[in-house]
Amino acid sequence: MEEAPVRIKHLADMANYDIDYTRPARMYFRSGVEMVRMANVYAEEGNLEGAYVLYMKFMTIFLEKIRRHPEYHQVSPGERAAIKRHLEATLPRAESIKGQLMQKFENEHKAWLAEQRMLEEELAQRRQDEALRQSQQQHEQQERRRFEEEKQRLLQLERRRAEEVERSLEKQPAADALPSYAALLPEPPTAPPSYSAAAAATDRAAGRPASAGVPSVDRSVKPRFDHSMSLLSLRSDFRTVVVPDSLMPSFLKIAEANTAKNVETCGLLCGKPSQDVLYVTHVLIPSQTGTSDSCNMEGEERVFAYLDTHNLITLGWIHTHPSQTAFLSSVDLHTHCSYQLMMLESIAIVCAPKYNETGFFMLTPKYGLDYIANCHKTGFHPHPQEPPLFEEAQHVTRDNSYQISVVDLRQ
Repeated sequence: MEEAPVRIKHLADMANYDIDYTRPARMYFRSGVEMVRMANVYAEEGNLEGAYVLYMKFMTIFLEKIRRHPEYHQVSPGERAAIKRHLEATLPRAESIKGQLMQKFENEHKAWLAEQRMLEEELAQRRQDEALRQSQQQHEQQERRRFEEEKQRLLQLERRRAEEVERSLEKQPAADALPSYAALLPEPPTAPPSYSAAAAATDRAAGRPASAGVPSVDRSVKPRFDHSMSLLSLRSDFRTVVVPDSLMPSFLKIAEANTAKNVETCGLLCGKPSQDVLYVTHVLIPSQTGTSDSCNMEGEERVFAYLDTHNLITLGWIHTHPSQTAFLSSVDLHTHCSYQLMMLESIAIVCAPKYNETGFFMLTPKYGLDYIANCHKTGFHPHPQEPPLFEEAQHVTRDNSYQISVVDLRQ
């Protein structure tokens, strides 16, 4: 296990974030506020590593890199002032969490060193016990060989004496009384000598009870602390996004007038994280313009202000297909790309009332997201069908235990 300063440096390296200067600067300002809110939640839940990485990423973007963005001066003063306030609060929080992490990592390193010493001592003891056991086995084998050699020597002696008796019998008259042949032969040993006394003496010399043996517990397979698993950047699964059942009928009710005119309606999915679960709690209906196959949000300043005031983060978007089925068009793919680049779990919900369909979609993380991010075409244009660019979002679950809050900002 690495020492505390090295592990802190690894966290700081993970926070290094390269800005894509071809993307709108306002998008970074919006995601920056959400990044701070997410970090605050992680800090409250005790996920110090995750909070520290997000705080450092936020400061890297807005202290070092965002000013070089060509659209930096086009961002509204209100948005820049909000980021400045968050920076002033984030700096001391990050320093405080860094101190806590240093103490935590030092304690873990000390515990790891103590465990390593214990393992080394136990390994040395096992080796000593094994060497003693092998020594005892060698001693027993030597004793057994001596016993076999002594047995063979006695048997040869018996055969020679028997041959001598037979020769003498041949020379004696048959009537002569001779001693019994069996009485002339000595009893050979029938079992090897006991080695318990020798083993007991060896145990006493080693200062252990006679029953001592190789330890039955192998501490070398004891679970170790795996630092990398606690880091957000190395997650292999998506956080669950919880969508209330009331969202879709409430949104379709709002969109009913546009749907009747074959015009799309769109909204922003917002909510809060809790214990690594993302809850959709609000749907914001921004000012917008729509056609039969497209919808564009307007008035982002009001959306930004509402999110900041109510401490919400963006979890995706929702829109209608008044006369088509539920899918993501080429324009939808590019729209959703900006959401999913900011948060991989972001979802796109498509409601198709004519066909009574609802789709929960996302760009495929291993192909579609990179492909669309590198596609610079605009408007409706063809994309390859294979491999698929989007898929059903498997990390979404529906819940009927709470109601969605609908906020119509068009008025």
